[in-house]
Amino acid sequence: MAFSVVLPTLAPSIVFAILFVISSISLGWRTLEHRRYAYFLFFVFSFLRIAAFIARALWSQDYTSQSKAIATGVITSGGYFLAIQPLYTVFTEWIDRIIGLENVSNREKLVIRLIKILIPLCSLIGIVGSVKQFTASSQEQADLGTDLRKATALGFLGLLAILLFNTLIYAQRYSNSIENKGMKRVTKKSILVLVIGCLLLISGMIYRTLSVFEPTSDVNKKEWYIYVFAFAPEWILMIFVSVINLEDLLGKDNFNSDEEISNKRELAK
Repeated sequence: MAFSVVLPTLAPSIVFAILFVISSISLGWRTLEHRRYAYFLFFVFSFLRIAAFIARALWSQDYTSQSKAIATGVITSGGYFLAIQPLYTVFTEWIDRIIGLENVSNREKLVIRLIKILIPLCSLIGIVGSVKQFTASSQEQADLGTDLRKATALGFLGLLAILLFNTLIYAQRYSNSIENKGMKRVTKKSILVLVIGCLLLISGMIYRTLSVFEPTSDVNKKEWYIYVFAFAPEWILMIFVSVINLEDLLGKDNFNSDEEISNKRELAK
């Protein structure tokens, strides 16, 4: 989303493409090692960031190219949900293990289902907004594209805040169940991943929200803002989940058999 506001330059695009190549290799190795869908989604997200920075580098050499601008915006917006979806998976796996998803209240089930639906929907809205903004034949259409991008930014920001809030609420509400089931270690690790992951993505989404709501502000005048506040946190998250190892947090989220899942869950307690 931020790409469509600040015109790119070549050098930082190349640097960040290389950084995401490193994270993609690490996440690809984790995916093959642990056979987890969450790792696969992180890998695809990281790979799409490489594509986005390549598009950004190409765009920097031809600012008049509408197709390169659209490609950059579409890849950036379209792939963003892949960074949030694995965190949602960690959250639901954790809840399922401490109390069982079938035992949460109807209101809580509704919130969980809405988060699942809205994560990819926000990316889709962002894609439409980027295309509309770059292909607009009138000011009205350009404004519509901007409004859609605003909705995407607010949507993702809200979803991340809800996910973070619910993580802290569940940890407090079901502390006795966590203690009784011997899930303290898994809970601490799940909370660590969710809190750090959400905060990193929230920091980037705050920047994106400011960039679309205040197009003439300082955040859109200096390119380094994008890297420091939007893309650096994403890369840090990719490296973080590569290092911390999510295997014991993702019982059902894998390519293994039910027996293997059961055995690994017992070992993780």
